[in-house]
Order: sequence, then structure tokens, then C-alpha cells
Amino acid sequence: MGPRVRWRPAGDNAEKIVTTSSVSNLVLVTGGGGLIGSAICQGLIEEGARVRALLAIGEQATNIEDLKELELVRGDVRNTSLMTDLVRGCEVVIHTAALNTLYHRPSRDFYHINVDGTANLLRAAAAAGVKRFVYTSSCEVMGPARPQGPADESRPISSKGLGGHYERSKYLAEEIVRQGSLSGLPCIILRPTAVVGPGDIHRTPPGRLIRAFLQQEIPAYYDAGINIIDSRDVALAHVRALSSGRIGQAYIVGAHNIWLRTLFEMLERETGIPAPPRRISYHFARLAAALHLAKSLVTGENPGFTPSNMRTVKYPWFFDTSKARRELGLVPRPLSETVKDAVAWHVNNMEVGGIKYEI
Repeated sequence: MGPRVRWRPAGDNAEKIVTTSSVSNLVLVTGGGGLIGSAICQGLIEEGARVRALLAIGEQATNIEDLKELELVRGDVRNTSLMTDLVRGCEVVIHTAALNTLYHRPSRDFYHINVDGTANLLRAAAAAGVKRFVYTSSCEVMGPARPQGPADESRPISSKGLGGHYERSKYLAEEIVRQGSLSGLPCIILRPTAVVGPGDIHRTPPGRLIRAFLQQEIPAYYDAGINIIDSRDVALAHVRALSSGRIGQAYIVGAHNIWLRTLFEMLERETGIPAPPRRISYHFARLAAALHLAKSLVTGENPGFTPSNMRTVKYPWFFDTSKARRELGLVPRPLSETVKDAVAWHVNNMEVGGIKYEI
């Protein structure tokens, strides 16, 4: 028997929901079509769960359109009544939906989507009595890297020092989730590092970097230290958090601490495209970022990086991920595999773009 298709109205838009499951446990995944969310949906279904995936109106469903045991719902996390409807019947909520970019105008969208949207969903989940609420945060909430060495979850976080709207909005959303946990809602926070992998339809910042390399658009670079993890390993950490994560805890979900030049060397070996030959100093990189930002204010284009971004990575952005390895059973795959699969996907999907949020 093929899937049953039904329609549910939502404001001025219709949501197509495909239901094929006889599995009783229902998991809501917001941002279910994105790089992390789609991998979570696939991982949950492989574990025998039934998944309700929320996608933005007009967002591509390429990453999940072939998955069975899935309800596909289109809507907006800012829609309070829709969030109430979405969580109905769900045992678990995994909230990955976000405006995930380092630059966006108008900047208020970061707070409407990332903060208000999270609050809407959290209230609905609390009212519905869900058994677990997993929030996908970001390592960006931990503030600029410091020279003391790899950071872990014991580092205190605050809004002080967070220069960009993306990281500030994710910090504020984390605060809402933490308050929800203190109020009795069983919440867990995951903080992925730089996520790379196949299915990056929204062109996340790491994905933009890979595309820029493939198109030979990187004339020079600051040799930042970064932590990279495969999107499929991030997804597995989310699935494991449903059974192994401790309520009220935050986990840094990362894998490989490497220098940017190492990533470029790996990309060169994989593609045959020469790595950018010119490394520049931190101060020169900040000046270049300021010029890019000034240009973007005139053209409206994404500057790619800003002075705030550069300040964040002045020191190596390395992390100690032993807590996630120990408690969530995180065993990241080799970086060479991640790079190979990500390159193959980007080469075959260079025309794929992201979604535009309308206010």
C-alpha cells in the first residue's frame, strides 16, 4: 500500500502531510529539511521512530522526500497556534530550526526566528507534556576562542563578548531552554561545532567555504583553528541524546580540531584544485572583513565574513568533546570521509540555494 496523503490548512498556506507509519512513537523535528535536521530524520526512522518534520514554507524537501514513516509539515516556528498543533501527540521534540547564517538583514529576523520561535515551541511542548526536548544550539554561544586551549562545557557562557546577531540569538534561545528545564521540562542542549556533510541545501557557513574553494574564490585566508564534525555524526548524537543524554545538560558535539590550511590541503587532494597559497595575518584579515562588510551594506550581498567573525576565531576554535563521547557515545568518522562526501554533494548540487524567510 502506498502512502496516504492528506491536507491541513495553516493560515494562508496548505500543508501536505504524508503518513505511512504504524509506529506509535512520534518525534517532531523542526528544521527537518536542513543539513542536520534531515540527517536526524533519517537516523530516527532507522531506529524505528515515526517522524513529523517541520519545513519552512517554500523550503526544498530534497533531503527527506524519499523517507518513509514521515509526516512533512510546512509552517513557521513563529506561528504560535501551529506549534501547538505540531507537538500534539509527540513524545519527543528535536528543535533544529534556525536562521543559521553569520550575516542577514534585517537582523531582527535572528531574534524572531531563533529566540521567539524557540519560546513558542517550548511553551507548546511544556503544555503537551513531551517526554524530552532536545535543542540544537551552537558552539558560537561560547564566545570568542581563547588562548588557554580547547574549551569544554565547564566554560561559563554569557552574552558579553558575543558580537554577532546569530550567536546572541542562539545564546538567548539557550537561556529560554535552560529556564524551561528548571521549570520541569526535560530539556537537553547540543552545541554542534562546524558542521560539514552532504545535504547542505541552505548553504551553511562551512558549506559556503567549501563552495568558495571549489569555485576558486579564496585568494587568501587567515589560518584559523576550527573544529569540524560530520552532519551524520551530529544527527547520531541527537538520536542518542533521547536515551542517553542527561536532563538539563549541554553537550559540545564536535570532532576534529584542525587548522584551516589542513582543510584546504585535504580539499586539494580530493579535488585537484590548488589550495589558496596566501596566508594573511589576523589584523589584515580583520581589515579585509571590515571592507567586505562595508561593501555588503551598499550591495546587500552576504559579506561572507565580518569583523565580529574574525574576532571570534582570533585564537584556535578548538573544543574538548569528551563529554559527548562519554555520555552520548559519539564516535566521529574520519575527517577524510566527511570531506570526500561533502565535496561530492556540493559538486553535484552547486545550483542548490537556501530559503528566504519572509516577515
